[in-house]
Amino acid sequence: MTAVTVAVVPNEAEADMILGLLRSNGIEASHRGSTMTQSVWPMGRTSPIEVVVDESDATQARELLDSQADEASE
Repeated sequence: MTAVTVAVVPNEAEADMILGLLRSNGIEASHRGSTMTQSVWPMGRTSPIEVVVDESDATQARELLDSQADEASE
């Protein structure tokens, strides 16, 4: 599997929501980084988390995420 980043989010909670959306639509997904491996930045922020999918699912995953973003902005 060649992992491709389809989203970068500021925290693990957002990453988990995206993972749930992708997985519920048949796309295997995971994230890089976790609370155990992230470095803590000043002011209590943590490093960004990348949501990754297999290269063969990347287009479908991005389209799904884009459609959700469009719906949220309406």
